[in-house]
Amino acid sequence: MKYRLFDTEDIEKILSLFKLVWPQRMMNERIWKWKFEDVPFAKPVIALAEEDEKIVGHEAVWPLPILVDSKRFLAGQSVESMVHPSYRGKGIFNALISLTMKEGSQVGYKLFFGFPNRNSVSAYLKQGWEEKGKLIRYVKIISWKEVLRSRSYLRYFSWLSPIIEIFVGLILPSNKISHSDVKIVEEKNLPFVYETLWQEYYSKMKNTIAVDRSSAYLSWRYSIKPDSDYLYYTFIINNMPFGFIILKRDERGILKRFKVGEFVILKEELLSSVISGLEKSAKEKNASTLEFQVLNDSFLTGILKRRGYFKRPDKIPFLVKEFDKTLIGKNQWYLTCGDFDIF
Repeated sequence: MKYRLFDTEDIEKILSLFKLVWPQRMMNERIWKWKFEDVPFAKPVIALAEEDEKIVGHEAVWPLPILVDSKRFLAGQSVESMVHPSYRGKGIFNALISLTMKEGSQVGYKLFFGFPNRNSVSAYLKQGWEEKGKLIRYVKIISWKEVLRSRSYLRYFSWLSPIIEIFVGLILPSNKISHSDVKIVEEKNLPFVYETLWQEYYSKMKNTIAVDRSSAYLSWRYSIKPDSDYLYYTFIINNMPFGFIILKRDERGILKRFKVGEFVILKEELLSSVISGLEKSAKEKNASTLEFQVLNDSFLTGILKRRGYFKRPDKIPFLVKEFDKTLIGKNQWYLTCGDFDIF
């Protein structure tokens, strides 16, 4: 078995492996180019396992700019980890992780982080990665009819959806926006003001590590990403923007899931009004559910529970490998669903 770094001639073989391991995920040359060639921050680290001129293992690290106490550093996110089914259990995955770590530490990465699935967690932990928490998903059902119809064993009860919606409306807070001056405006394109809003938002957070949501990052991450469906909403009061949200429409069968990728709000006292307005916009666009993802406990947790969001049992571990042990210290991570490479 040969372990080496990526070469441009490997793309076709990697895409073949990808289709075999992740047949339900979309990966083509356009997405590959955006993800690994057009990324503007640094050169990705991609490690391969090869046998008889066939790529049988792959581990990649996505370069991302992070802020630590307002100082910018280069970090990498572990993505697209895969081993050919016929070659599993042979230590290939561990060898690939080791190779990316060695290369990343030598070319200037300060840390790696990732969101491995349950089958991969132990491999990273053995390599010195540390778990920093778990991402928790909160979901609110916007259309009970669609949710009931999506479950084969419940579809015959979809006629009950109007009754359920009336009952839920009685026991949960009203969806009426409490601040009439709050407007939630859908944007056709990604506004440049989002960088300014993010900078002010981050400046209020103390001892926080976060991917830097600069205009360059947001444009690359959302505007030019191929084959994706994002919605941009700006929060406005008295003609002044005070936050924004980026949503992804994820359609699976008859379900239309609206997932929150970025959520920035400068006036937390208007949080309930903003979420109420988002739910209204989601309903107007025939969404089935609206979903938030938070790391451990968040300032959002309380309001989401009060507004009828339920916590999903599936929790995603968040792991970090530090090459510079003095960098993180006691700083806390700021994460959203937009930090997932597959969002």
